[in-house]
Amino acid sequence: MRRRVLDVLSGTARTSLELSRSFEQVVGLEPDRDLLQLGQQLRQVGHCVYSFSEEGGDAAVPLTAKLDHQFECERVEFWPDDPCQLPRGFSQFGCVLVADTLTQLSAPADFLAAVHQYVVTDGCLVIASNYDWGSSHLPKSAWLAVGEDESTFYALQTLLEPHFECVAAHERLCRLLPLTLRTYTLSLPEAAEAQCRCGGANMTESSRCSAAPAEPAPCKRPRLSRQESPADDEPRRQLHARALLGCLCPLPAGRCLALTALLLPPERAQRLLEALVATVLESERPLEVCHALNALQWLIEQHEDEPDVGGGERSRPRPPPAGCVVVSVAPDAEALTEIKCSITALLENRWVPATQRFCRLLTRPAHETEVLAFLRLWATIISVKNNLSIVETKSLYGRLEGLLGSLGADASPHVWRAILDLYAEVLCYGSTIALQDCVAEEPACLAHALLRQARAGRLLELVPYERGARAFAGGGGGGDAAGDRSLLQKTVLLLLKALAVTVKETRCESSSEASSARSAGGSGSEEQDMAIIERTLRDVVRRLDAWIKARLPFHPETPMSEWAVLLLCDQDDYLVEAMVCLLDLCNGLAGRVRLQPDFERAVDPHRSFVQFLETVLRDHDLLLDFLVSNETCFLLYLLRYLKYVRKHWTQFTAVCSGKLEEVMTVLIRLRLSLERLVARDLFPYNVGPILRLLEKCEDLYEHHPPAG
Repeated sequence: MRRRVLDVLSGTARTSLELSRSFEQVVGLEPDRDLLQLGQQLRQVGHCVYSFSEEGGDAAVPLTAKLDHQFECERVEFWPDDPCQLPRGFSQFGCVLVADTLTQLSAPADFLAAVHQYVVTDGCLVIASNYDWGSSHLPKSAWLAVGEDESTFYALQTLLEPHFECVAAHERLCRLLPLTLRTYTLSLPEAAEAQCRCGGANMTESSRCSAAPAEPAPCKRPRLSRQESPADDEPRRQLHARALLGCLCPLPAGRCLALTALLLPPERAQRLLEALVATVLESERPLEVCHALNALQWLIEQHEDEPDVGGGERSRPRPPPAGCVVVSVAPDAEALTEIKCSITALLENRWVPATQRFCRLLTRPAHETEVLAFLRLWATIISVKNNLSIVETKSLYGRLEGLLGSLGADASPHVWRAILDLYAEVLCYGSTIALQDCVAEEPACLAHALLRQARAGRLLELVPYERGARAFAGGGGGGDAAGDRSLLQKTVLLLLKALAVTVKETRCESSSEASSARSAGGSGSEEQDMAIIERTLRDVVRRLDAWIKARLPFHPETPMSEWAVLLLCDQDDYLVEAMVCLLDLCNGLAGRVRLQPDFERAVDPHRSFVQFLETVLRDHDLLLDFLVSNETCFLLYLLRYLKYVRKHWTQFTAVCSGKLEEVMTVLIRLRLSLERLVARDLFPYNVGPILRLLEKCEDLYEHHPPAG
């Protein structure tokens, strides 16, 4: 009988089925025939269909509940009895569980007075409840706590002390309850455990009381002080984390877990983070893994000045239901930094097995959701937006190259897109690397690996361009008639970043070596090294050019510097970053190695700029919008490009040729617009350097016209 458990008001059997993993027999009591039928169907068939309110009105949507294969369904049975009116001689159990159903009983006091009859000696009674009598359908006379100075816990002690010894109390749990598909309420029930002395209880705090009942205190508030046992707390916190992961719906569960970490004291938040990381590595349930990964990602993304407690929606939230307590969470910078550092430290210690696990799942469709969640978390940690430096996350850059080896032609387009986004965060050229004097080792190594794969043809041929189109058929997800255009855009931008990073790294290293050679009185082999690098870059550009033209209808003679602008013109941030990469690529090679004519045309920044002006219809107001906006790195691009034009004026006029007057008209109008805004003190930052460069280019145009 110690292996038997009684689930009081089992409802649709969610808790009863969970208990089947730990008990030999589970009996669920549920007098509501409709709920009982759903539980029976779930146990026997493995799934059931039910309707749920979408917006709180009459409209409802059909949902399907599916059973986890790890449940032991044959151990579960359901009885249609009222727990408050059980017959004399009813069976006894090793454990009786009242899981947040105390206020739903028809006669709570009668049940508690008789429950010892159903528990064996030294058995346990576990009660978890939020004591929300106001939301129950009971008359006030049936409540356990009626007076202003009374508490439900005191009433529980009074009713149970004749037969039960209190073992633990005041253990606060966390439960997210869906009211509609878009509205949830967070409940914080207290758990209590008691041991039966004469035939049986368990209430949750971990020091055992004496065998003789204590004398009641004069006041009617709970008398037990909280005493924790670390040994008992460890399995309990894992149980709480698993309960949250297993019972919540997919969309809000990650945020609920993250909010729980923010609400808890630091030491308990740390335990929750440990449980989440353990779930990522050890759980065999995909839904649990996704919830844990989403919670970790959400915590990493948070900023102290923009708390996102509403799920990311900036619209005004709906008023909460009656009786719901609203808690605003706005953690300070120190608390958020501590949580982020804890997450990265926990992941660093187990990063190798984590990456190995998900690399094995890359090409398995059944685990695609888990893989995507892991890749999003990885990209979030590396992202510069979250203020985690390469030094802090150095070990998390490991095994980036291993993803390429694990990918195959059968990998999902969604997985490919997530991996390309991850690599793009590592090679964050426009926002970070382009501004640095030297390139860090980790981005440089990834850039080299990408170029090796592209030069050998393995990377480009594996990109599922055609399969991506079928995946997005009928939608507006960026697919064209032949394939998934967004995959092409991400691949092209990534390789342009890899090219620019490699040239920048080589330039930094050669500058250092040249300085050392001069100080030693010798000469290095810089020209030979640059010739080898130029040949490698030329091969990659040639392969990329052929790969794109085999999939998109560009003219065979169109150089990469022009078709890249046409390909990326619908993504402003991609487009501007690509032009920065081409500019730095050409600028880094200029004067250091003789470029082949086809390669020089492919990376010519002047051709890109002219094509860019054609794309924006030579509208100087659009250039002004780019300068004002912080969504792209256009300020960096225009500043560097105007310097490049001033230095290579003859080349600029030759490329513009018959379009020189139109190009200069756009630049002159841009200067005039900027001057008017500056005169009225309406421009958001100091644009003086741009104005001076525009004036210099205008002076060159007036006094150094193109030949002929």
